[in-house]
Amino acid sequence: MESNQNKLNLTKKQKAVIPVIISSRTITEGVEKAGIAKPTFYAWLKNPEFKAEYERQQDDVLVTGLSELKTAFGEAACELR
Repeated sequence: MESNQNKLNLTKKQKAVIPVIISSRTITEGVEKAGIAKPTFYAWLKNPEFKAEYERQQDDVLVTGLSELKTAFGEAACELR
């Protein structure tokens, strides 16, 4: 079965830059690491498919981060007891 990302009508470059930008502190840092110009990134965000995939991956990172925080919070509370 084909993965969701492979079904997207995005270029290889567009697919590759999303995780780089999301994992960076700022958009500016992310586009520099990804090797694209900032205006290019903002132009790509006007593409509904690119924007949806960018937001989906951002949500995935947020959910994962919150899950890790919940686990760490539980461990810290147990340790304090």
